[in-house]
Amino acid sequence: MARCKIKNLLQQMKTFSQTECGAGSSLALSHIFGSMRQMKAAGAPMPYSLVLSPKQVWGGKGIISLLHNTALDTAGSSTTDTATARPIGMMGGKGEEAFQTGFVGSIAGFNVYWSDQIDEDVSSGGDAAGFAFSKGAIGLGVGAEGLFRIRTQREESERMTKYVATGFWGQVEIKDAYGVYVLSDVS
Repeated sequence: MARCKIKNLLQQMKTFSQTECGAGSSLALSHIFGSMRQMKAAGAPMPYSLVLSPKQVWGGKGIISLLHNTALDTAGSSTTDTATARPIGMMGGKGEEAFQTGFVGSIAGFNVYWSDQIDEDVSSGGDAAGFAFSKGAIGLGVGAEGLFRIRTQREESERMTKYVATGFWGQVEIKDAYGVYVLSDVS
């Protein structure tokens, strides 16, 4: 049930009309800052959230790889300064956080989250559909009986009790300008 609710919310976020990055384009820090620029221009309140697919976080074209500075990988190479070269070139504290924990909890003013419910093959193009949004972008309505109702149903002939769960919720886009659709190549 919870996965269904999350999937419905993620589908709703695909309707944001503001976009950053784009099909076939690799995610860059400029796209994350671009999302913030668009939301600030719309007057979206802080805090901001960034929800990405696993490949947009940990993939070769994801956030973690953006925090890795390949120019610092090889001490003594012709393209690096040997005084600053390190065995693993990480870009500051966020790069170190990624290396130590395998995740970055915040970046560029966004709280970062991930969901395996995000489509990582939008239109069969190898692109993932992430989202940046603020409070007030999406609304969730819960039914009078609560979010879920669970009932039992006894099946004597089968010697079993079935548990039947029913969900009561709906989602709606409240303020389009408070969200940004972040489509990026993850292939």
